[in-house]
Amino acid sequence: MKKNGFTTIELLVCFIVISAISVSMFGVVMHYKESQQVESIRSDLLTYKYNLTKTIQDDLIKIGVESVTYNQLTSITFTFKDHTTKTLSVDRDQYLIHYGDTDYPLPNIDGLEIDQGTYFLIEPVDTTTFVTIRIPFVHPDLENRDYALFIVHPYTNTL
Repeated sequence: MKKNGFTTIELLVCFIVISAISVSMFGVVMHYKESQQVESIRSDLLTYKYNLTKTIQDDLIKIGVESVTYNQLTSITFTFKDHTTKTLSVDRDQYLIHYGDTDYPLPNIDGLEIDQGTYFLIEPVDTTTFVTIRIPFVHPDLENRDYALFIVHPYTNTL
């Protein structure tokens, strides 16, 4: 007599093999998903930093800085050569950076914050003054990498 089909043992062995393969692939898929999520956070943050840095540096370079006043931890005000002023300030509670008349909210990423290490610094060196702006960002998934908006700009104080 010819038997068509599988025996119960054969079906059970196939089910166990498929289950083992599925469990081992689950770890690989989860690792890939986590890596993709971290890369997405990193990409969004770098785009945000690039756009904000470009906006600030365009003003610093194209208009030119006449003078700078600052509060080391909260804000810095630029007076430009065309006699306009713009203030750069950080609001950690609202998750935004304010520059001029525009608010730049942080990208909508859970866990992303502006770090306490924000500072504005003015350092005179000979006839040139250097303005340093550092606004670091932190996220639990970025593994202590330094993601900060960082600008150093020289200018000659005319006052």
